[in-house]
Amino acid sequence: MENFVLQLVQHPVISAGYVLSIVGAAGALLFFAGFFGSIKHLFTYSESADHMDHARTRALWGLYLSMAALGIWELIRMLMGEVDPSSTLILAVILLSPIWIPLLKGLFTKSDGH
Repeated sequence: MENFVLQLVQHPVISAGYVLSIVGAAGALLFFAGFFGSIKHLFTYSESADHMDHARTRALWGLYLSMAALGIWELIRMLMGEVDPSSTLILAVILLSPIWIPLLKGLFTKSDGH
């Protein structure tokens, strides 16, 4: 147990990598569950397209979760000085734009509560 605690304290980047890889794998599983859950609608029109919203939402959040884990990992590596800003970080920022653009828009536009 002492060795485990020492490894966590002395090498926190490795621990962060493990956590982010688990989060990314969970996001990938969520994406595949949503994608393959809704793919049958492309081949059979026996169901309403509106009934597949939950599968599309699951796939979208799986993609967001995976890209967020990848982006955070690349940001940690960049801040630690291990790598220069990479195309992977830029790709993660671009793919996560549906999340951060509305947040920025909400900061710069006034809302009267309606």
